[in-house]
Amino acid sequence: MLTSGALVATALRGSWRSSPPPLDLPQIEFEQIVPMLMRSGAGALGWWKVKHSSLPLSRRLWNQLRNAHRIYALKSAIRERQLVEILSFCRTLGIDPILIKGWAIARHYPDTGLRPVGDVDLCVPPSRSQELKAAIAAHLSVDCAIDLEHSEISKFGQCNYDDLNEHAIKASIGEVLVKIPCPEDHLRILCLHALKHGVWRPLWLCDVAAAIEIRPTNFDWNRCLGKNQTHAQWIVFTLALAARLLQADVSGTPVVKKLSSLPKWMVTAVLEQWNSCLSPVLPPFTEQLKDSRGVRTVWNLVKSRWPNPIQATVDFDGEFAAGSRLPFQIRHCTQRAWNVVKTAI
Repeated sequence: MLTSGALVATALRGSWRSSPPPLDLPQIEFEQIVPMLMRSGAGALGWWKVKHSSLPLSRRLWNQLRNAHRIYALKSAIRERQLVEILSFCRTLGIDPILIKGWAIARHYPDTGLRPVGDVDLCVPPSRSQELKAAIAAHLSVDCAIDLEHSEISKFGQCNYDDLNEHAIKASIGEVLVKIPCPEDHLRILCLHALKHGVWRPLWLCDVAAAIEIRPTNFDWNRCLGKNQTHAQWIVFTLALAARLLQADVSGTPVVKKLSSLPKWMVTAVLEQWNSCLSPVLPPFTEQLKDSRGVRTVWNLVKSRWPNPIQATVDFDGEFAAGSRLPFQIRHCTQRAWNVVKTAI
């Protein structure tokens, strides 16, 4: 019998396409994973798959998934108005930001209600970041979080802001033009973003799959993969995960030759995350420790923070080899424990 994570992967195969493949799951198994789809922001994609299949579904669950789509569509329309306001505000300061992830990839889905909105992710010149952050806090009132810090660019990216900006393209939000990364840069950013969070959210791998399948015929793989061989391996294996778990079409890509070498532990780690689709972000350890009672409770707190092997490897710039991830995970825990101690001193 398939695990919940494997059922989630099966349910979401091809869900980003205008004509997704049939939902190849029995009703009882699909109903089992509806809570995971809803928690992870993939509820509307689940509805899209059901809509394009003959799977019977209880009225309660059908309405739950359909309402997710309706809510996402409404919030998407609101977000577009917010983006126009945010972009206009930035430009009054002489800053023309690059919009990444979120709306920039959601526009490639066949329906505006299929992908939920999250933070507004803007990339701006590093020298203007703190100024813009202060100006937004003081003068701009929009009901959404604006994120200006992106380690997938500053830490792992092959290019700096100027290079990203030079190759950026423009898209329309209503009558307003906005810069977004070129397809090569955006696919790299989407992959690195998913990896640094341990790919706990299946939606992020759907984003990667969508970006692969809509890439232009002149897509420059050398630019996408970059010169850092470790990071290039990360990107290729992320695309391989999208192909293996979600049946993304990777024909004509460097991934084809690497599918057989995708480490088994990576697939296992992602599916284990998808068994619950719970965010790995937890309250500060010191806060929970104050309310803990007994050794067992403390041990459970420590266990709940055992790092995902993908995230631990990425945090220490390691390769996705076939060997054990334990050294990376121990190092990750040791560093976090030391940070807790430093805070307490």
